[in-house]
Amino acid sequence: MLPRTLTCALASLAACRAPQEGDREPRRLAEMEAENVELRQRVATLTEQLEGIYRSLDIFSGPSVCDLPPAIDAEVLSVDAALRLLVLNKGKSDGVKPGYVFDLYRGVQYKGQVKVVDVQDSMCSASILNEKKPIEVGDSATTSL
Repeated sequence: MLPRTLTCALASLAACRAPQEGDREPRRLAEMEAENVELRQRVATLTEQLEGIYRSLDIFSGPSVCDLPPAIDAEVLSVDAALRLLVLNKGKSDGVKPGYVFDLYRGVQYKGQVKVVDVQDSMCSASILNEKKPIEVGDSATTSL
Protein backbone atom coordinates (compact mmCIF):
# COMPACT_ATOMS: atom_id res chain seq x y z
CA MET A 1 0.00 0.00 0.00
CA LEU A 2 1.27 3.48 -0.95
CA PRO A 3 1.69 6.24 1.63
CA ARG A 4 -1.14 8.78 1.64
CA THR A 5 1.08 11.65 0.39
CA LEU A 6 2.29 9.60 -2.54
CA THR A 7 -1.29 8.60 -3.39
CA CYS A 8 -2.36 12.28 -3.29
CA ALA A 9 0.60 13.27 -5.46
CA LEU A 10 -0.26 10.60 -8.05
CA ALA A 11 -3.91 11.68 -8.05
CA SER A 12 -2.88 15.31 -8.60
CA LEU A 13 -0.56 14.32 -11.43
CA ALA A 14 -3.32 12.30 -13.09
CA ALA A 15 -5.74 15.22 -12.71
CA CYS A 16 -3.23 17.60 -14.29
CA ARG A 17 -2.48 15.21 -17.13
CA ALA A 18 -6.08 14.39 -18.08
CA PRO A 19 -6.99 17.79 -19.55
CA GLN A 20 -3.73 17.87 -21.51
CA GLU A 21 -4.43 14.52 -23.14
CA GLY A 22 -7.96 15.64 -23.98
CA ASP A 23 -6.61 18.84 -25.56
CA ARG A 24 -4.27 16.91 -27.86
CA GLU A 25 -6.94 15.80 -30.34
CA PRO A 26 -8.40 19.26 -31.09
CA ARG A 27 -4.88 20.71 -31.21
CA ARG A 28 -3.73 17.97 -33.63
CA LEU A 29 -6.84 18.47 -35.75
CA ALA A 30 -6.09 22.21 -36.00
CA GLU A 31 -2.48 21.42 -36.96
CA MET A 32 -3.64 19.01 -39.66
CA GLU A 33 -6.14 21.51 -41.06
CA ALA A 34 -3.42 24.17 -41.25
CA GLU A 35 -1.11 21.69 -42.98
CA ASN A 36 -3.90 20.83 -45.44
CA VAL A 37 -4.30 24.52 -46.35
CA GLU A 38 -0.54 24.87 -46.86
CA LEU A 39 -0.42 21.76 -49.07
CA ARG A 40 -3.34 22.96 -51.19
CA GLN A 41 -1.58 26.30 -51.69
CA ARG A 42 1.61 24.48 -52.66
CA VAL A 43 -0.27 22.33 -55.19
CA ALA A 44 -1.82 25.46 -56.71
CA THR A 45 1.59 27.14 -56.95
CA LEU A 46 3.20 24.06 -58.53
CA THR A 47 0.31 23.76 -61.00
CA GLU A 48 0.81 27.39 -62.07
CA GLN A 49 4.56 26.80 -62.46
CA LEU A 50 3.99 23.67 -64.54
CA GLU A 51 1.54 25.45 -66.83
CA GLY A 52 4.01 28.32 -67.18
CA ILE A 53 6.74 25.89 -68.21
CA TYR A 54 4.51 24.31 -70.83
CA ARG A 55 3.51 27.73 -72.16
CA SER A 56 7.14 28.92 -72.31
CA LEU A 57 8.18 25.79 -74.18
CA ASP A 58 5.17 26.19 -76.48
CA ILE A 59 4.60 22.44 -76.46
CA PHE A 60 1.01 22.48 -75.35
CA SER A 61 -1.73 24.57 -76.90
CA GLY A 62 -4.84 22.88 -75.54
CA PRO A 63 -6.60 23.12 -72.20
CA SER A 64 -4.60 23.05 -68.97
CA VAL A 65 -2.36 20.00 -68.75
CA CYS A 66 -3.32 19.68 -65.12
CA ASP A 67 -7.05 19.50 -65.83
CA LEU A 68 -8.62 16.34 -67.10
CA PRO A 69 -11.46 16.93 -69.53
CA PRO A 70 -14.90 15.92 -68.33
CA ALA A 71 -16.25 12.58 -69.48
CA ILE A 72 -17.95 13.28 -72.81
CA ASP A 73 -19.41 10.57 -75.04
CA ALA A 74 -20.03 11.37 -78.70
CA GLU A 75 -20.72 9.81 -82.07
CA VAL A 76 -18.92 10.30 -85.39
CA LEU A 77 -21.19 12.21 -87.83
CA SER A 78 -18.85 12.36 -90.81
CA VAL A 79 -15.32 11.40 -91.81
CA ASP A 80 -12.98 12.86 -94.44
CA ALA A 81 -10.17 10.30 -94.60
CA ALA A 82 -8.21 12.31 -97.19
CA LEU A 83 -8.06 15.38 -94.90
CA ARG A 84 -7.82 13.21 -91.76
CA LEU A 85 -10.75 15.12 -90.22
CA LEU A 86 -14.05 14.08 -88.73
CA VAL A 87 -17.11 15.65 -87.11
CA LEU A 88 -18.51 14.63 -83.73
CA ASN A 89 -22.05 15.29 -82.48
CA LYS A 90 -20.92 17.16 -79.34
CA GLY A 91 -19.95 20.83 -79.03
CA LYS A 92 -19.67 23.85 -76.73
CA SER A 93 -23.05 23.18 -75.15
CA ASP A 94 -21.74 19.74 -74.11
CA GLY A 95 -18.50 21.11 -72.65
CA VAL A 96 -16.19 20.29 -75.57
CA LYS A 97 -13.14 22.55 -75.95
CA PRO A 98 -10.37 22.74 -78.56
CA GLY A 99 -7.53 20.40 -77.66
CA TYR A 100 -9.70 17.71 -76.07
CA VAL A 101 -8.71 14.21 -77.17
CA PHE A 102 -11.35 11.58 -77.92
CA ASP A 103 -10.75 7.85 -78.24
CA LEU A 104 -12.82 6.18 -80.97
CA TYR A 105 -14.29 2.69 -80.84
CA ARG A 106 -17.10 0.49 -82.10
CA GLY A 107 -18.28 -2.04 -79.57
CA VAL A 108 -15.10 -3.42 -78.03
CA GLN A 109 -12.93 -2.62 -81.06
CA TYR A 110 -10.60 0.36 -80.59
CA LYS A 111 -10.41 2.51 -83.73
CA GLY A 112 -8.08 5.40 -82.92
CA GLN A 113 -7.72 8.85 -81.43
CA VAL A 114 -8.67 12.38 -82.51
CA LYS A 115 -7.95 15.88 -81.22
CA VAL A 116 -10.62 18.59 -81.35
CA VAL A 117 -9.58 21.54 -83.53
CA ASP A 118 -12.81 23.55 -83.86
CA VAL A 119 -15.93 23.68 -81.71
CA GLN A 120 -19.42 24.83 -82.64
CA ASP A 121 -22.44 24.92 -80.30
CA SER A 122 -23.61 21.35 -80.92
CA MET A 123 -20.74 19.74 -82.86
CA CYS A 124 -16.99 19.81 -83.26
CA SER A 125 -14.37 18.88 -85.81
CA ALA A 126 -11.30 16.90 -84.92
CA SER A 127 -8.09 15.83 -86.61
CA ILE A 128 -7.21 12.16 -86.64
CA LEU A 129 -4.11 11.60 -84.51
CA ASN A 130 -3.89 7.85 -85.08
CA GLU A 131 -6.09 5.32 -86.78
CA LYS A 132 -5.78 1.67 -85.78
CA LYS A 133 -8.86 0.59 -87.76
CA PRO A 134 -10.83 2.58 -90.38
CA ILE A 135 -12.98 5.23 -88.67
CA GLU A 136 -16.59 5.25 -89.86
CA VAL A 137 -19.78 7.26 -89.38
CA GLY A 138 -21.54 5.91 -86.30
CA ASP A 139 -18.37 5.07 -84.37
CA SER A 140 -18.43 6.01 -80.69
CA ALA A 141 -16.06 8.54 -79.13
CA THR A 142 -15.21 9.35 -75.53
CA THR A 143 -12.81 11.54 -73.57
CA SER A 144 -12.51 8.87 -70.88
CA LEU A 145 -11.89 5.23 -71.58
